[in-house]
Amino acid sequence: PRAHLSGSEKARMAASKGAIGLVTLWSEEADRKTAPWAFLERLSHRSQMAWLNPDGTIPTETAEIATDMLLHHAVSARLFAGARVSWAEALEAARAGTPQAVPLPAGIRIRQTSAWREVRASNVIARLRGSDPALADEYVVFTAHLDHDGIGEPMAGDSIYNGAFDNAAGVAALLEVARVFANQKTRPKRSLLFIATAAEEVGLLGAAAFTANPTVPIESIVANLNMDGNLFLFPTRSILALGAETSTLGDDVAAAATATGLDLETDLMPDQAFFIRSDQYPFVKRGVPALFFINGTRSSDSTINGGAVVADWLARVYHTPKDDLNQPMHFPSGARFAEVVWRTGDRVANATTRPAWRPGDFFGGRFGRRKPN
Repeated sequence: PRAHLSGSEKARMAASKGAIGLVTLWSEEADRKTAPWAFLERLSHRSQMAWLNPDGTIPTETAEIATDMLLHHAVSARLFAGARVSWAEALEAARAGTPQAVPLPAGIRIRQTSAWREVRASNVIARLRGSDPALADEYVVFTAHLDHDGIGEPMAGDSIYNGAFDNAAGVAALLEVARVFANQKTRPKRSLLFIATAAEEVGLLGAAAFTANPTVPIESIVANLNMDGNLFLFPTRSILALGAETSTLGDDVAAAATATGLDLETDLMPDQAFFIRSDQYPFVKRGVPALFFINGTRSSDSTINGGAVVADWLARVYHTPKDDLNQPMHFPSGARFAEVVWRTGDRVANATTRPAWRPGDFFGGRFGRRKPN
């Protein structure tokens, strides 16, 4: 539940309660450990976007708050001067999961000017029809986002944000999984959809637009397997499948990882709430069990601390021009990533029953509509 209420979900909830502005306070600890202020400052220069209904209106569920502001930790502390709770005490309560509403003596005045324009981006979709007449009208959906940041603020004279790992490598895995399925002598029982989604980086818009206006009935989609993190920086001996604990897809990916010779990890930096931050989440919110695949943090080379390498990449390279082909790339690890996704999808596509949410799971309880067959 804490993950679901992170980021844009908070803004949507505030907007639904009548709020016209949202001010997020940033801590020095978050600046140092999770997202450096310079990174957030670069992201703030991107335009806000929303996908539109066919009639040109913004879907009610995607409407966000009009003004969203993020404060540097030094300014955040100043807001608490004279309050009955100090900034340090407020942070400690937040860490403990017991935040409280606190009147602040200071105020903020915000002036905002907006310019609107229409842009177009397309999802690219392919279908492989299933072989079983009884199951061919059910679908396993594979996704990977095709966009990145394009041309942005220059860093060391380079303004091209290449997105090699985020997410050209994920799209490459999507294409490889599709190629293997298409070349199999016997097609899987269920049908498959392969979707290269647009506009993930600006709010999961391509996936959200698809799940709201799917090319097949949303009830016929049994699972989503999303690839947004084929980060083969070093020889990996594990794969991450975020969301594995939420549904029976966890059993499928565990078997697939074992067959590929990899360990299975199911969480990465829990405070970052990655499970709601990529294209599987619009599917989850439509009741579809899903997995978010990322290359693992465990290295088969004992001299490499894989977790430290991933953390360093997120801190220094993620969403910068440095995410290019000059990075270390261990291609066999990238291939094993695709193999696990393929094996997982093959199990789901040929199973006699659909994936089901785990009893008591938060996401299944909030969004799930289906019961096990």
